[in-house]
This record gives sequence, C-alpha cells and structure tokens, in this order.
Amino acid sequence: MSDPPAKKPRLGGPKDPSVKIPEAPKGRLILTHIGTLATGDETLGDIDDAAIVIKENIIEWVGETKKLPKELADSADRGTRDCSHILIATAGFINTHHHFYQTITRGVAPANELFGWLQTLYGIWQCMTPSQLKAACQATACELILSGCTLASDHAYVWPNGCRLDDEIAAVLDTGLRFHPVRGSMSLGKSKGGLPPDECVENEDDIMVECRRLIETYHDTSKFSMLRIALGPCSPFSVTKELMLKSARLAREYEKVLLHTHLAENTNDIDFSLSKYGERPNEFIASVEWDRSDCWFAHGVQLNDADLKVFAERQCGVAHCPSSNLRLASGIAPIRKLLDSNVPVGLACDGSASNDHSNLLSEGRLAMMISRVRDFRHATNEKGTNAVPGDPTALSPKQALYLATVGGARCLNREDELGKVAPGYAADIVGWSDHGDSSTALSLVGCAQDPLSGLLVTSPASVTFSIINGDPVVWDGKFLKVNLAEVIANAKKASKDLLATAGYTQRATN
Repeated sequence: MSDPPAKKPRLGGPKDPSVKIPEAPKGRLILTHIGTLATGDETLGDIDDAAIVIKENIIEWVGETKKLPKELADSADRGTRDCSHILIATAGFINTHHHFYQTITRGVAPANELFGWLQTLYGIWQCMTPSQLKAACQATACELILSGCTLASDHAYVWPNGCRLDDEIAAVLDTGLRFHPVRGSMSLGKSKGGLPPDECVENEDDIMVECRRLIETYHDTSKFSMLRIALGPCSPFSVTKELMLKSARLAREYEKVLLHTHLAENTNDIDFSLSKYGERPNEFIASVEWDRSDCWFAHGVQLNDADLKVFAERQCGVAHCPSSNLRLASGIAPIRKLLDSNVPVGLACDGSASNDHSNLLSEGRLAMMISRVRDFRHATNEKGTNAVPGDPTALSPKQALYLATVGGARCLNREDELGKVAPGYAADIVGWSDHGDSSTALSLVGCAQDPLSGLLVTSPASVTFSIINGDPVVWDGKFLKVNLAEVIANAKKASKDLLATAGYTQRATN
C-alpha cells in the first residue's frame, strides 16, 4: 500500500493577531572553542574545541576552531561568541509528545493508573479557560527549553470554554520554541462507551471543520518551518473509528500534515481495543489507514512482536515517554527491539500531570536506565540468582541522545533538516557549561573525561545556552524572549484558579 500523493496546502485563513511567528535572523553568528560538540552526524562525529558558523537560521560550517576559515571568521556580523566555558554542546532536543496544558494540574491523582488518573483529571480540565491554557503552555515551553528542547510537539485534545489551539500557538511561539502542535480531539463520551465524560467531547463535524481551519491558517511546509500542524484524535478509547479515518484522509489532502495519537499505552488500552473491536494495535491502525510513515504514536508500551513487525514495515514512529509510563505503572516500552527493527523512535515528556515535569534531558537518562532492566526477572533459577539479569548495554548515552535528536526528527519526518549539528541543518543548538557557580556546573563536576556520557547520566537541570532557528533564546542561563518570573507567576495563578473552580482539594494521601 503506497501513500497517496500529497497536495499543497491552501494557506490563508484568518490568523489570530496574537500569533507572531519568529523570523530567521539576518547575518552570521559564530560560536568558538566549544569543549566538545556532539554533532549527531556519523561523518563529523564528536569534535573537541569546536566552532560553528550560523548563517541566518542554517548551520553553514562545523569543525575545529583552529580550522575555521578566515573568510568566515571575518564575516561574523552578528558577532563571535567564545564558548570555552561550554563543556558540551549538541543538536537541540525534539520532544515528540506532550500535553502542555497539564502543567497547571501537576501532582494530582499521584497513585493511579492511566484510566483512573484520566477520570480524576477530566473533571478539572473541563473548567480550563483560554487565559489559563496560555499560561500553562508558556510555562511548559520555558521548562522544555531549559532542558535542551528546541522543537516540541504538543498533543492538545481538551477544548473547554472557548479554548483554541490558536491560544497555545501564540503563547509557545513567543518563547522562541519551534512548534509542531497536534490538534487533538475526543468524540466518544462515556454515554457512548468511551472513557471521557460527555462534557469533554466534541461533535465530529465540528472537529473536522476546526482541523481544516488550523491547517489552512497556520501549517507551514517550508524547510526549517517554525510551525506545522498535525492531526490527533486522542486515543482508541476516546474517539470513533470514523473520526480516525476522516482525520487520516483530511491530513493527506495537504502536504506534510502528519497524524498522531496514543496507542498501546497500558494493558487496559489493549483490553479496550480487543473488547470493542477485536483488534490488536497493528490491526486497529490498519483498519483506519494509520499504518503509514506519516503517523507516529505515543507510548507503544504494550506492542507485541506482530505489532512491531507492522511498525517496522510501515515506518510508523513511536514517541517514548519513560517517566509517564512509570508514573502510571503502564510498563516499559520495548525500545531496544524497536531500534533494532529500524522503527523511528523519539523521546517525549508526555503530560506535565503524568510525569510531572517537562525535562527532556532527564527523559533521555531514564530511557537509558529502564531499557537496561526491561527484561529483568526477579524469579530465581536453580542457582538462586536472577533467572534473567538486566543488560547494561541495552541503551548507551549516545543512543539516548539519538532518541532526543535524530530519532525525534525521524518521527516528525524532518530528519533532513533537524537533529544534527551539520552544514545544511537548522541552527538549533544547545550547550551546558561546567564553569561558575550554577547548578548546571555543579551537576557536571567530574564529567570532563567523557562529556557526552556525563551529560546523559547527570542530566543537569538547565542549559547554559539555547539557539533556536539561528537565534539565541537562552544565553548564560537567562531567557532572552520572555520574562521567566512573569511566566511562572501567571502559571501559578492559573493553577490556583483552575483547581478552585473545579473544587479540587489536594490531599497528601490520594
């Protein structure tokens, strides 16, 4: 089955005036004397005492500082920045699955599995207002940027009280983050056999009209685009098969509009699909035309070998969400098997209320750790030792970084422009310093002999610099586009007001 030919989008809907898409800067910016640059490129490898030449929003040259061509060195009209304090720099991280709005409902229902957790939070989220959505999304974007993220995909699927994706787009782009939002939806309420309450679902015709509006208004297919739209019916237990199929066909009317949903997150997820449709994940996605390379799925924890075979053959992507999967006791995704099968696998934070943070670097660390014990068995053999030990080689620091960069770019079908520090790629670059008295420097003590491994195993809280689309967004640990104190204050107020409106009282024992 071949994918149908893509059609070009008909751009030009009425943009929200608050949406300001960042423009590429003019001129050249040069970074020199980076301690170690992990390029992510097989040919370039890791470079010590590295330099990077950025022309507008594109990487023009990469190499050792001493080999920087004089004609380029003399052309830095945006300046040359000495990065000798930077222990390690990498390509910016790509977050392939999130729920930004959930940042203002952290710590709720901390001892529940997926379905119980959702049933508690639906009642809170249905009270959310547009201003609260904006505050939550801007705080989430800032937290992600500080963790090394330069592109995020957010799966937003709850739209109460006039909330729109336009609100989220405006809030996120103001931070400087490259954005790939997914217009999510729920149409199968409790009265029709779904999980969410009827108050949280939408009419399917309305969903399709809104999805088309968003694509034609905001979706930018150009290379190095700062904003693309994807479509994302929430999950098999919250939408109908008809909506999944309609969404797939709508997306394929346009160029580079991808599809995203949750799949095989836990055993309840599998049981629901088997009970309602009599289908495993691979059968379900085939029945709704989602078994294609323009689709990527969150979680994949409970994928079996038959599912993996289809994912590999069809090149369907997986967003790995290790913290959320452990928080909700969903299990550990078969990442090693997926990678060995050449399935596109990216890294993701998942919901800020099921994680409950937005630190993509720490997700890389956890992915590395849990992959090593995924097949561990506590049962003992005749010798009294573990029948199946862990595997310390299951996922290396370099492979964890791959998930956060190239792997994420593959999931979003942008591997030819993102995920590497190499000529011709987008200038999305992040770096960490081991100098001074910051918490980042403290975290990196003792890591100079192997900066890449040190970065992944220590996971310092904040980047020292973040350059997105060729433009410094964070420098010396400080935001340049937004006032972080204001962002935090707005999000705290939004959280307090939302929980009060919903009548939720936090208890330490819940």
